[in-house]
Amino acid sequence: MPEAVARANAYVEAGADCVYPIALWEPEALAAFMSDVAGPVNVTRVPQMPSLQEIAAFGVARVSWALALFRQTMAYFEEQLASLRD
Repeated sequence: MPEAVARANAYVEAGADCVYPIALWEPEALAAFMSDVAGPVNVTRVPQMPSLQEIAAFGVARVSWALALFRQTMAYFEEQLASLRD
């Protein structure tokens, strides 16, 4: 975590609009990361993540749903293709 925070702060100092700690979703880790980063933080929505209200309380700037929607879509396609095969 210390290296990730240092890297995130370096990005912010270099002019990044936000930082994006990919795969960081655990409530305690996310809250700790956000308290030590001097800029907006974006996260990726994953099923294990707390509710949007909970992560909003941490101050998350943005939640990306792209990966979650892609995975749900692919699972649906797999089901449909399997039904054709059967």
